[in-house]
Amino acid sequence: MKNNQKVTAVVVTYNRLNLLQQCIESLRNQTYPVERILVVDNGSNDGTSEWLDNQQDLCVVHQENLGGAGGFYRGFSEALKQNTDWVWAMDDDCIPQSNALEALIHYASEANNIYCSVAISTQNPTQLCWITKTIGGRRLQKTDELGEEPIEVAGAPFLAMLLSTELIKKVGLPISELFIWGDDTEYCWRARKKAQSRIFYIPQSKVYHPPTEYMPIRLLPFMPHVNLVKAAPWKLYYEFRNVTFINKRYLSSLKYYCFYLPKTIFKLFLYGKYLFRESRWKHVKNMLQAIYQGHKGQLGKVNYEHL
Repeated sequence: MKNNQKVTAVVVTYNRLNLLQQCIESLRNQTYPVERILVVDNGSNDGTSEWLDNQQDLCVVHQENLGGAGGFYRGFSEALKQNTDWVWAMDDDCIPQSNALEALIHYASEANNIYCSVAISTQNPTQLCWITKTIGGRRLQKTDELGEEPIEVAGAPFLAMLLSTELIKKVGLPISELFIWGDDTEYCWRARKKAQSRIFYIPQSKVYHPPTEYMPIRLLPFMPHVNLVKAAPWKLYYEFRNVTFINKRYLSSLKYYCFYLPKTIFKLFLYGKYLFRESRWKHVKNMLQAIYQGHKGQLGKVNYEHL
């Protein structure tokens, strides 16, 4: 790609000032300069708002806490108002290496495609942050499995994801009502469907990020592990709801009803047995409600404690 492309970094933050400061510093020191750093503050009350307002080189948007989805919705819409070619989207706990953007720009030859940095665990530099499934069916977990060539995947998170403004105008904005978890997955599905986009991880572009924690469950000796994401129940509520909504929207009826729903109910049974140690049946009931709401397309922010 030509080296005159303008890039706006969009960072969504909420009450993680120390991590945000590290993220911003890494963006300021990119070997391929970021044209603009746009920070969406989701109503932080830990000193983040005051710190941001004292930074002369940042574009800052303050709003109520609308979650990551609402933050990226606002960030993308604000970026489209600027004279910029690409949006580099990330959370505040993402720390890009100094050449991360340069490596993405080097490979970003098609405005219709999406290019992503590889997320390396802050706890172990030989491990990826999560299990990455490629289009070819490989499951990548270690950095030495990456190789040198771009890796095509079906989807990726808003974690140092590079998208052209041309593509955003074509595909639209993220769905803010998802609140957290799944907004990036839905966006990748939509980009592939609407714009025939291809999504690539670029091994030379690296960022550091806290790893996803899994609980591996082996049901039978000859079966592979089932990996359950270890997270607070209120976050898992959005996971069950939003993933159901996404699969209902994009899968065929056959795949949705015959494969996705039974698999999800079984997975919920595993969560109930292995992860929900306290108030087990309350959490199982709430997750069933989440699946139902996702099926019906009932989105938005919820108060988990009042369910």
